[in-house]
Amino acid sequence: MHMVNELLSPGVAVGTIAIAAGAVGFICHRAKSLINSDRFALMGIMGAFVFAAQMVQFSLPFLPGASGHMVGAVLLAIMLGPIPASIVLSSVIIVQCLIFQDGGLLALGCNIINMAIVPCFLGCYVYNIGAGLSLLAVDKPDGLEWSYAQRPDQPTFEAIISNDSVVIAAVDKVQSKLSPLPDYTIRTEASGTTTGESSTHAGMGWTSFAAVAGSAITMLLVWLAGWAIRKRNGLHNAPYPN
Repeated sequence: MHMVNELLSPGVAVGTIAIAAGAVGFICHRAKSLINSDRFALMGIMGAFVFAAQMVQFSLPFLPGASGHMVGAVLLAIMLGPIPASIVLSSVIIVQCLIFQDGGLLALGCNIINMAIVPCFLGCYVYNIGAGLSLLAVDKPDGLEWSYAQRPDQPTFEAIISNDSVVIAAVDKVQSKLSPLPDYTIRTEASGTTTGESSTHAGMGWTSFAAVAGSAITMLLVWLAGWAIRKRNGLHNAPYPN
């Protein structure tokens, strides 16, 4: 799901960060006239829910060594609309990157584009199209048959990602030092090892703490964004609607 720094060259990383920053800035500008103040609480709650739901990982039987989790873009787009959903999910991804080192710092632009902006807008349009086409569906549809190619189990398979860029290595080092809870757990040594590598039970405890803390931080970040929008519109002293 989250891309790491090694998957990108520095040039691509900087370019996607610029694109993502411009897109998020434009979305926030549009949000001033589209989002009512009474939606901020729902945005914060949904952001916290999506953050917590993304903590639930499931293995992919056809991709040994890989796992997936809920993204929440379509759910947020349906509940809030594509513009508020993009703001909420971008906040979630930023918190995951800066606090929990989930996704590379240089890859933050790619992750926001791939997991927040594009899925929120595309998912909303697909939902609306599907809702319209559902009226034309027959009473007893044949349904869809999903299939995938089974791969033989590879117990010795090791996914290795490498990148010789000095910039990538430097950013990885800085991000590892600055992230308070890397990989949703806590370091036990100065070298950067985590509790998950030495104690399963301790790691599970810190993972639960990370889920609660990340949800709270996401709610706070969305609330601050809403407060900033209200202040920009001169509504920060106005009472919230009942």
